[in-house]
Amino acid sequence: MKKAILYLMMALTAIACSGKRSTISDKLEYASAGNSIDVYTTASGTDMRLSHSTTLTFEAAAQPLESEVAVFVNPERQFQSFLGIGGAITDASAEVFAKLPETKQQELLEAYYNRENGIGYTLAR
Repeated sequence: MKKAILYLMMALTAIACSGKRSTISDKLEYASAGNSIDVYTTASGTDMRLSHSTTLTFEAAAQPLESEVAVFVNPERQFQSFLGIGGAITDASAEVFAKLPETKQQELLEAYYNRENGIGYTLAR
């Protein structure tokens, strides 16, 4: 009986190991060239509130300057899309915030939302 189980295990191992393995060359090619992206803008002191600014087409480019807007596409990674940049407040962080003294609460709010002395966030979720 032990020999039968041993042979069965060896056979199952051989079957499991004999499958075709994928390699980098087996992956589908992805080309972003020719695809487009819609750009929306929100700007302080203007009527632009999530306003459609333009439609851009993906193209190969040199390394952008820090002052240039650039979108990098890595087909190996997929991310959740997001709207805007700001702080995320979880129930736990809201609870901790509520327990802080009022001066520390104000200090935290200024660190997040003050444009001169903080990081200038404009929204929280």
